[in-house]
Amino acid sequence: LYVGTYEEGEKESGHVYRYDGGTGWIDCGSPDPANAIGALAVYHGKLYAGSNRYNAKGSALIPSPNWAPGGKVYRYEGGTQWTDCGRLGEANEVMGMAVFHGKLYASPLYQDGKGLYRYEGGQRWTDCGNPGRRVQPLMVYNGNLYAGSYDQGHFVRYDGQSRWTDLGQVPDTTQVYSFAV
Repeated sequence: LYVGTYEEGEKESGHVYRYDGGTGWIDCGSPDPANAIGALAVYHGKLYAGSNRYNAKGSALIPSPNWAPGGKVYRYEGGTQWTDCGRLGEANEVMGMAVFHGKLYASPLYQDGKGLYRYEGGQRWTDCGNPGRRVQPLMVYNGNLYAGSYDQGHFVRYDGQSRWTDLGQVPDTTQVYSFAV
């Protein structure tokens, strides 16, 4: 079990921790100078982490003085070692990650780099476009990739090629934060 954190200090960056049982946690390091780790996924038996420049003011916390951009994905190599797997376009954060049809997909949180990205290996990511809105969180269900959106609370489906299907707005909301199968 792994978790990603937000750290508010000027010289602090997001960490990944592994659960060690009871109340114990092992620090797996900080792969990026950004202040948060916003997404985690397992792909081909390895842990991947997405870095965020998180704006804590939106969470009623004091704004972080650490403005190092995130937007990169890293592969965990063990101990506190991480390999840089590249940036999602112009994004400054990674908020959603999922494995779909044997490929790793990731999405940003804010508007810069809005869309869905597919990992091609090394530090290469392919922009898969967007349905006219941000797409995060991500989840695979019944052979399709689904995404919630912070933009008008819409829910969308991606076919793995280029087609997006808008499944409408979730009733009485403006933002979708999570879902589960």
